[in-house]
Formats: sequence, structure tokens, C-alpha cells
Amino acid sequence: MDGLTYDTEPDGIGVDPVDNKTLRGILDTAPFKWNGKNPSFSRQCGPRLSAFFTRLQPFTPEELAALDLYVCTIQRPPNRYRPVGAPLTEAQRRGKVIFERTRTNDGRMIPVENRCVTCHFPPLYTDRRLHDVGTKMAFDTISKFDVPHLNNIYDSAPYLHNGAAPTLEEIWTVYNREDRHGATNDMTKDQLNDLIEYLKTL
Repeated sequence: MDGLTYDTEPDGIGVDPVDNKTLRGILDTAPFKWNGKNPSFSRQCGPRLSAFFTRLQPFTPEELAALDLYVCTIQRPPNRYRPVGAPLTEAQRRGKVIFERTRTNDGRMIPVENRCVTCHFPPLYTDRRLHDVGTKMAFDTISKFDVPHLNNIYDSAPYLHNGAAPTLEEIWTVYNREDRHGATNDMTKDQLNDLIEYLKTL
């Protein structure tokens, strides 16, 4: 992962730019690509790789199997915000409650499809499906994007499908004005800070 946004498809300059996702801990998180078109990593790195990146012959079946096996063994590093077995801090516990909440601050029920844990449930923190959370932008041709896993999210900036959000906070303060990417517009600054502190522990 290099934190850059790329335009790798032959669909016009600047069309459908995508953030470079991490390869750490991607086992069992298919489909791949932000548009979810590739059901397996072998498909992701097979003919497509040679067509759009190397411009050479694709990997042999043996090479592709070896690459697939290797990438699926890339582990996430230890979480520096929560060592293994460490209890949550007070702020992290409050953030967990917000992450799992079913009602807004004024008591309104949050629709199931708009709750954080609906799309980002443990242990992978992804439902491995495509959703429209209102983040389609001017150069996007689609509105539904693959739900990324949240493990080690503190170390994978920038965020959103095109890397538009440089920080976790901006996912909701800048790019969630219609409350489609979780119900967050009712949250106080302190609540948002607590939510982010919890997300960093995943």
C-alpha cells in the first residue's frame, strides 16, 4: 500500500480513480477491487495484471497460484492502539458503544442498513458486499463500492474508494452530509473522537 490514488482502467483519463488498498490481512475478504468485480485474488492478479500493468505475458498458472498463496499469508502488524489482550480504554469503550448503537442521540431508531455494524461486523469488519453510501463523486461511473475491512484502519489512509478523505474524521465530517454512510450527523465532536479511537483498535 502506498497511499496513492490510481486510474488504471482504459475508460478515459481520470475516470473512476481508486485508492490503493492494503494487501495485509485480505484473506477471506473477497471480492476484490473497489467495484467488487473480481471474486478471487487469482482473478485480480491474472489476465488483468498483464493487461493494465505489466503489458507482458500473464503469470503462468503455477506462478499465479504461488502469488495467490503468498498474498493471502501477508499478516496485519500488531495493533499499536491496542496490544493483544489489552482492555479498551474509556474512550475506546465509548467509541464501541457508538459503533454498535441503534439509536441517534435524540432517540430516533437508526435503520438497520445504516448502522456501522451492519456492513462492518466482526471479525473481518466487512460484509463483503457492495453498497451505495453516498460517496460517488464527479469522475465515478458507479455508486456502489466494496465494503473494505476495518482491521488496522489507522494505518491505511487515505480513505474512501478514491482516497478523498485524508483522515478518518473526514469520512463523516466532509463526505457524509446526507447520513448515508452511517448515522453520524447527530454526533458531537467528542463522540466522533471516541468512535475513531475505537476504530483504531480493530
